[in-house]
Order: sequence, then C-alpha cells, then structure tokens
Amino acid sequence: MGDEDEKSETKERGLDRRSVLVGAFGGVLGGGGAGLFAGDMGRRADVHAAELALARAQAAASAAASAKPSRPNPRSDPRSTPSFAQQGEDIILTAMVRDVAEVTKPTYLDIGAFDPVVSNNTFLMYLLGGHGVLVEPNPAFAERLRKERPKDVVLEIGIGVTAAPEADYYVLSGDGQLNTFSKDQAERVVDAGSKIEKVLKRKMVPINDVLAEQFPKGAPDVMSLDVEGLDKAILESMDFERWRPIVICVETSEFKTGRVEKEIVELLVKKGYEPRGGTFVNTIFVDGRRLTKKK
Repeated sequence: MGDEDEKSETKERGLDRRSVLVGAFGGVLGGGGAGLFAGDMGRRADVHAAELALARAQAAASAAASAKPSRPNPRSDPRSTPSFAQQGEDIILTAMVRDVAEVTKPTYLDIGAFDPVVSNNTFLMYLLGGHGVLVEPNPAFAERLRKERPKDVVLEIGIGVTAAPEADYYVLSGDGQLNTFSKDQAERVVDAGSKIEKVLKRKMVPINDVLAEQFPKGAPDVMSLDVEGLDKAILESMDFERWRPIVICVETSEFKTGRVEKEIVELLVKKGYEPRGGTFVNTIFVDGRRLTKKK
C-alpha cells in the first residue's frame, strides 16, 4: 500500500492524532522486542520498519489535523437541527422568531459573542442564512469570529453604560466565557478560584449607537446578551421605543448561586416583553406587541 493510500485509509477510519501516534509507538516497541530475538540484522529491519510506520502515521495525523472540519448544515435535513448554544437556546430562538414573525433568516445582535461556534446563540441562524453583528472585546475571539463568520460584522468593542470612551476589560483564566468589564464580577470570579491574567483597555460604545449604525432600518430580529455582570445595565440604557427586537435572550443566572436575576426579568416585562422560554443559564423573551398582533 502506498503512502497516499495509507493516508486515505487513516482518514476514512476517523483516527485522531492521539490514537494514530499511540498505535505507531506501539509498533516501535514491538519491533524493538522482536529484534532482540532475531539478531542484529532482524533488529535493524524491524526498527527501520517501525520508524517508517511512525513517519507515515505522523504524516497522516498531521494531514487529518489540518483538514478543516465540515460544519453541520441544518438545511440539509430539517428533521434534525443541531444546537451550538450552551443549552439549546439557539433552537428556541430560531423557532420563536419563525413562529412569531415568520422570519426564517433572522438578523441578530450578539453581544458577548465569545466563540464563533461553541456555546454560541447565533451560529445556527448563521447556518440557516441569517446574518448580523457580533460584539466581542476579546481580540483572540474577535479574530476567530472574523474567520468563521465572514457574513457577519464583528465589532471588537465593549458596550458602554457610562460616558467613558474606554474601560478595563478583565481577562480571566479559563476558556474566556467569564471575561468581564465589571470589576465586581471579576473579583467574584477570582474569589471562586480563578485569576486575572491581564487587563485590557477596550473601546466602549453605547448600545443605542451600535443599533443606529448597524441597524438603520430597524432593530435586529434577535438580540443575545451575555456580558457577565452588566446585562441589566445595558438593557436599562437601551431605547426600547426605537429598538424592539422580536426575541431577546439574556443571561439571568446569577454567578455561583444559579438563581434567576429577577431584576432583569422585571425590567424586560416592564418594557413590554414576555418570558416565553429559557434554560438554567438564560431567559428568552418575546416582544408582547408582536404577540398581540399575532392574536
């Protein structure tokens, strides 16, 4: 079997880099043991064969690791819709905006977008043909978003709730989901066992300015908000008479306790939104005016 055939066979079997290398190193050890009994010539032949097998395995593993994984396409089979969010929020959001307003390719504003795919509330909509604006102040994640989501606009900023043009952004140890502009929130996370790795100065833009610039014809269909400690402050600063997303998903689970932040729920209810779904982490609201029209 030639090198290319072995590479193809390795890919078809779906072997990852670790399993390929473990098997190859096993071959090295086995070949060395056989050489002790077969004499010097046999030992050299076995070692050479094992080294060759290892080189081929490494080449195949490298090729497999560098290959870009294919993304699931929910349009190919509507009976099985994948979820990329933490707890299925993207499926709920997509269904709600479709059922309430018959929108199948939503526009969205994703504040605190994090990763372009993993634990992301809007990637499913992107796959379905939607597009929108992703707000992510972490430079590393902003770069990933630009690569994976070329149809979306990526804003490498924070959403400001004061007149300050910039603010400290606390980068915490871990996967990045707990990074925050809130010093109090950062201290709570540190008390729970994390640590502040660095503090970055980031540009801050009020949410109404972002909406006016990015959605001049009207509010996005969906707004997802996850900013670790400042969700309520951002919602309080938003002009809901001018900007009314059909559906809003906001993190309402308090850090550590897991209790629902009732003040966020009360605020959005006061603004005319009704809680119609949710998970342990997030609550999903629908614009009550839309529900009235639908009746």
